[in-house]
Amino acid sequence: MTQNQKLHAILRHLDYISNHRSKSILTASDVSRYFFKEFEVEIPLGEAQRLCQLLIDKNVVTDVDASEEVCIGYSNSTSKALQNSNFMD
Repeated sequence: MTQNQKLHAILRHLDYISNHRSKSILTASDVSRYFFKEFEVEIPLGEAQRLCQLLIDKNVVTDVDASEEVCIGYSNSTSKALQNSNFMD
């Protein structure tokens, strides 16, 4: 998977959990587990943290200071980014 495909997958998953579950945040650990479960792709925690930080830096998710690891939250910009082709190959 390319980096943009990974970023798009994270945004889709964040959008899904914000609409279907009682939480709207993901930790880097959640992201790492999601990729293994959904795509059978191992993403080390460090890479998951880097991908989450990229989304924070691009202002498409909220930086949630809720744990010792990188944690992202759904924002209005998340849905806009999902509609934008910048995160797809």
